Amino acid sequence: MTLPRLPWPLPALLAWSLSWLLFAQLLSFELDAVISLLLASLLGVGLSVLGHTWWRRLSLGRGAPTRMRAWVRAGPPTGTSEVSR
Repeated sequence: MTLPRLPWPLPALLAWSLSWLLFAQLLSFELDAVISLLLASLLGVGLSVLGHTWWRRLSLGRGAPTRMRAWVRAGPPTGTSEVSR
């Protein structure tokens, strides 16, 4: 089976968007952040076959998981500053 050849930024945007969507959805189900990260990363790596060169596959496979890992390490934003009256 031959995959259609999409113009370059499209496969990356598609893979990263789907990975982030899965990550956010799993977190909304109150699944552990690390497990959500692993499952979304696996999706990103699986979608790396959309890249037609080695560098593009690397970019596809590592793009979203790298950002998600940084988000998990930093944690969600803590508190917001409220204006006192």
